[in-house]
Amino acid sequence: SVQQNDPPIIGNAVIECKWSPEKPWVLFAATTGSLTSLGHFRSTPMTAKAVTATGALNEDDMQKLPLFASLEEGYMLVQAHLNNTRKDEQNAPNAAYTAVLAATTAADFFARQMGDKYPIVYVPTIVMQGELYRCTLDDNGEEVVAEIDMGCVIHHTASNTRCVHVVRESALDRFIDAFEATFSQAARMLEHSPK
Repeated sequence: SVQQNDPPIIGNAVIECKWSPEKPWVLFAATTGSLTSLGHFRSTPMTAKAVTATGALNEDDMQKLPLFASLEEGYMLVQAHLNNTRKDEQNAPNAAYTAVLAATTAADFFARQMGDKYPIVYVPTIVMQGELYRCTLDDNGEEVVAEIDMGCVIHHTASNTRCVHVVRESALDRFIDAFEATFSQAARMLEHSPK
């Protein structure tokens, strides 16, 4: 069990690193996100003890947590410029998709393994070296592509929905700052919330 001085919530990033200097990644997004900030948080793997500990957090609280407020959300992440005519790439899996699977599978595994021992949130995160773009459609149905440093892809499976953070290596320091601020602020909120 958690001791008196232990924080009420702990954040652990589960990181999958990828290198894609010649093939940019594209986060396909709708003009509006499918989840609220609270939805992004609740779609993050966590131990049973963390689920209980954070039950009182609401949407207003999430707006104060930089990791979950105002995310660049997408519904699909792909590696661009795959040449499926080359024999060596015909059956190769898309690196972006396999990274999403690896990060979510690992985060879910850790959350299950820790069970109700500690209040830990496992944030599936892909850190990639290369270019990252967001693609949306404007009001006329035209593609709008913009370079981004961070975003999240909403990954749906038969049993759950997961928010996977995608971070360019060049933005890693900002992500770490947001990560640390998020869990520090969440711990303060939970320490002062009614039990």
